[in-house]
Amino acid sequence: MRTAAPLLLVALLAACGAAPTAAVAPPYGEWISARGAHHPLAGRIWAVADGAWIEPAALVQRLRQAPFVFLGEKHDNPDHHRLQAWIIGELFAGGRHGAVAFEMLDEDDVAPLAALDRPTATDVARAVDWARSGWPPFAIYRPVFEAALAAGARLVAAHPSRDTLRVAMTEGVDGWPATRRARLGLDRPLPPEAQAALRQRIIETHCGHAPAHIIEPMALAQRVKDGWMASRLL
Repeated sequence: MRTAAPLLLVALLAACGAAPTAAVAPPYGEWISARGAHHPLAGRIWAVADGAWIEPAALVQRLRQAPFVFLGEKHDNPDHHRLQAWIIGELFAGGRHGAVAFEMLDEDDVAPLAALDRPTATDVARAVDWARSGWPPFAIYRPVFEAALAAGARLVAAHPSRDTLRVAMTEGVDGWPATRRARLGLDRPLPPEAQAALRQRIIETHCGHAPAHIIEPMALAQRVKDGWMASRLL
């Protein structure tokens, strides 16, 4: 994202901290998913820097000051996507300009996206062949795309292709052009502590069952993903 306009990497609005006394209704109505809907933390927003709960309006005010806003999700939870859509709408209110970068769109989607003219969310889904992408049904992502398109935001594919990741894992990146490696932050090794933390994270996320010989290739693939995503934000 250039200038001070927000770029949203749509990829969880998570609330954590001491349990409040009652759940708070989301800003757009009732929850769709029953999972955790009645938990006392549902709908609450915990400001880590303040060590306090804040209201949705205060969250939006803070996010508007940031050049980049990262939104996470549980991929198959429709309420997470509705929250993302709500935030996008609020951030782009008043004619603000920016882009929305999606982890779910990869480099193979760049050309199909560029060929679209004033697309609808359905047009986007068809252009990138969402039905065969392996992501959850487009219906639960639709609110996010509709909010971004309604705001006039540029849609950005923020993920490397499967072929790129396959090559990184099987052949490494030493054969890539130096400029490409530098752009992705792959021209120098991670500090030992950071590399160890990345390895441990991969082991933990695979419940300790990932074969030892693929830990390093998976760590490299993760660095490619992270570098690719970061490069698309700038």
